[in-house]
Amino acid sequence: MGMIVIVIVIVVLLGGFFLYSTIKDRRLRNIKKKEKILFTNLSMENKRKFVFKLKELIDLNEQYLIDFKPSIGDYKMSQITDAARKYLMSFQEDKDFKEYIVAADDQNDLLEAFVLLRDSRSNSWTKKLDKVINYLDKLYQEYDKEMYKEELDQIKNELKEFYVKEFSK
Repeated sequence: MGMIVIVIVIVVLLGGFFLYSTIKDRRLRNIKKKEKILFTNLSMENKRKFVFKLKELIDLNEQYLIDFKPSIGDYKMSQITDAARKYLMSFQEDKDFKEYIVAADDQNDLLEAFVLLRDSRSNSWTKKLDKVINYLDKLYQEYDKEMYKEELDQIKNELKEFYVKEFSK
């Protein structure tokens, strides 16, 4: 009789342990799934902001290059190219950029486009990096500009202020 009680207690303890392990594993899987979904959503949001910033940088830089007048202009070619490079270099220090663009596996094309822009002079972007610019244009067109109008305006103002600050040095 005593042996049967011991066997029943052992079976109940083992059953309880297996039940606890199963529930614990399921909770961990659910938590990881939620974290992955959250990371993906934040990654897509940061991708949008990053695409907007790159597109606006390319457009503003191109406008400065069009308005550039050698020797008699308000700014030098080196100021234009240096400002663009400094703006791109500031991305590398951004925590969100590192976490959601560099670390994200599905953002490799965007990261490659960034590296190509960063590593070339901005006055040669339209000549040498037309595939990169077309890729960014395509991504830019995927977003509803009216929905993100306020965000776009903020990015444009931030970029203009950055250039003005760089030109005044």
